[in-house]
Amino acid sequence: MTVTSTTCANPVLLDAQYMKLYNPVGSSEAAPSSTGYIWVNFCLWATAVLFSISQRHAIQPSAKSFDRGDSGIYYILQSLVFLVASAVAYVSYKRTEHAVKQAMTQILMLVNSVVAVSCFLMYLRAGYTVLDGAGNPADSIRYLAWFHDQSDLVYVACLLTGTNNATRGRATAYSHMTFVFGFFACLARHPYDQLFGTIALVCHLRLMNEIVNMFKAAIEGTQRGHGIGGADVWSLERCREVIVYSHGYISVSWFLVRINAIRFDTGELHIAMGEVVAKIVFMLVIINCSFKEPLSLGVAGNCLDGQGPAVDKLNQENSHLLSTGEEYACATIFCSSIVGFRKLSHQTPKKEMLVFLNNLWTKYDAISKKHGVKKVEITGDAFLAVVGTPSCVTDHAERAASFALDILEMIKGVRSLAGEQVQIRIGLCSGPVTVQVVGDMNPVWLLVGDSVSTAKRMEATSKQSRIHVSQSTYSLIKTKFAMSLPEVVNTEVGDFVTSSYLGRDSETFYVDGRL
Repeated sequence: MTVTSTTCANPVLLDAQYMKLYNPVGSSEAAPSSTGYIWVNFCLWATAVLFSISQRHAIQPSAKSFDRGDSGIYYILQSLVFLVASAVAYVSYKRTEHAVKQAMTQILMLVNSVVAVSCFLMYLRAGYTVLDGAGNPADSIRYLAWFHDQSDLVYVACLLTGTNNATRGRATAYSHMTFVFGFFACLARHPYDQLFGTIALVCHLRLMNEIVNMFKAAIEGTQRGHGIGGADVWSLERCREVIVYSHGYISVSWFLVRINAIRFDTGELHIAMGEVVAKIVFMLVIINCSFKEPLSLGVAGNCLDGQGPAVDKLNQENSHLLSTGEEYACATIFCSSIVGFRKLSHQTPKKEMLVFLNNLWTKYDAISKKHGVKKVEITGDAFLAVVGTPSCVTDHAERAASFALDILEMIKGVRSLAGEQVQIRIGLCSGPVTVQVVGDMNPVWLLVGDSVSTAKRMEATSKQSRIHVSQSTYSLIKTKFAMSLPEVVNTEVGDFVTSSYLGRDSETFYVDGRL
């Protein structure tokens, strides 16, 4: 591997401490970590269930005397239904090639299997059971299944919406506390049962609030570069409704049984129907959801047609990159996206949207040639480019800045098919990158480095019609362009210093009331 050096003051290492905290759940590298989480969760559930069964046979031989009415019929039917659902999830898991969608269907397959086994064990009355304050049986098997399934479903929702780790942790904690305090409410006697029941209700409401907020953010397109990030709006809306309404229905049914407002077996029937919606309907929506492949924060590739002269040209121009790759001490990464693209694409017929995007990217290409910008990848509304590789230039940051300004000027004349002004966000970052062409039949031009991730973050945190630059790029162009003062930007993963530039001269100006 060769190293090409260019001058780069204050490179992307200035933002490295922030980037180390980020682990993109939507990348192909991140998908396996989700399977590790669910298998640990599954092992904990299995261990707890075995302990419950051992306790039942050791100290509770009269558990079958609890009056459950017709609930046994509901348990066996529910077990069969979820067994079929597990098979459906397995077929979907084997057929899909999308890494994160595979992870989600694998989780749902495991969830459905746990429900099927748990319902069968409750039918056999195999687990440890207590009587609550109202005299109704409270199966530890049921609460262990809820404890396991709810956290897995929260994880799937986080993957689907691209939620950051902090929000995911809060949602999982609220989920666990809901069922822990709910079970305590069954064990405790008055008035402590009401206290624990109230705490469980508060935790459930907090969980639903987190769920609603994460889906709202995903639908509005405010979380870019996380998770799958490409689920269609209709599917996101349906998943949100399924989660909120079904879990609300289950909670109300559980509460009515606890206060003897309905019979125990009637409550079990309603809970079973709620679980079918919460898990099976949710699974079917995800299976039929359409996704676009995300733009990876760490690795960006431009897939080309495996036929014709385009591949030959790529091989000729980048023959030195085919085997060993090449490192560049400094280049400038450009990243842009359309504000509100999800809503725009949802409202526009697919063929018309493709024509619109083709016209837009053609204009991008024309401006790219003017400034010597190398297009790396186009994914839906996202455009990734680089200056300073494979052709080394010392003024890569200036070229990228001029290119970004010309793009903003061009976009002022672009309108959607509905006649609305199109707005974009732009991010720039300068720093070391590694480039290599990989593959034979379908060569891929790979651009690797923290600067790619940081440029993506600059774009994600930018205001519309603004250009957000990292500290490393700022240090290279601050004397040649009108720059706002450096500021600390808060993200989900930490604070870091950036700045925005808005003009072509070095005159002092005001931005949002600041000098």
